[in-house]
Amino acid sequence: MRSAISNHVIDILQGLSQKSSCSHKHAAALVYNKTIICTAYNDWDSVYPRTCHAEIACVNRYIRDQKRLRKSINFNKLTLVVIRYKRYKEDVSLNTLKDSEPCVQCENALSAMGIKRIIYS
Repeated sequence: MRSAISNHVIDILQGLSQKSSCSHKHAAALVYNKTIICTAYNDWDSVYPRTCHAEIACVNRYIRDQKRLRKSINFNKLTLVVIRYKRYKEDVSLNTLKDSEPCVQCENALSAMGIKRIIYS
C-alpha cells in the first residue's frame, strides 16, 4: 500500500484513526494530486446506535463541504484511501497497519457514488 500512496498520507491517517472510539480503528482520506482534501475516522453515530464507517464519513464530509462552497461534486479524479491501524500502547514497535476491506454496504455506496479509485490497507 505504501507504494500506491505517500507515507505522509498514511502517517496522517494513522494518527487520525486513534481518535476513533471503536475497537477497529479506521481512517479515510480523499486525495487529489497527492494532496489530502478531506479526512474522517470511524466512530459511533450520535443519533443511531451503530458505527459510522470512515469511508462513508469522509465522503459525506466532502459532499457537505462542496455543497457549502457551492462547488460541483466530482469523484472522478479523487482517490479514497482507507486504513485500519492497530496501536500497541505497551510496545510501539508492534504498531502496524492491518488488512482492511469494505463492508457490503460501503462497497455498494461507494460504487453508486462513482468513486473509481479506492485503496484499502
